[in-house]
Amino acid sequence: MEGIVTAFADPQGFVVLNVIPLGVPGRAVTVGCHYCRDGAWWFYNTRTGESIRPVNDTRVAAHQIRTQMEEAAAA
Repeated sequence: MEGIVTAFADPQGFVVLNVIPLGVPGRAVTVGCHYCRDGAWWFYNTRTGESIRPVNDTRVAAHQIRTQMEEAAAA
């Protein structure tokens, strides 16, 4: 992967983060944030609904998103 570009957006009144890999079309991830029943805020993939990591774990969340993008690009 050549790198990643990120951009905040406000679709439908909710702020999300678009994570866009350079040179790999169709692999962008839109990350939202939701409150879980366990009392914690979590990052999640808005397209799949998959939880990523708790919001206080940003470094691991960023690494997980990048790793998933690299694996998808290699497939």
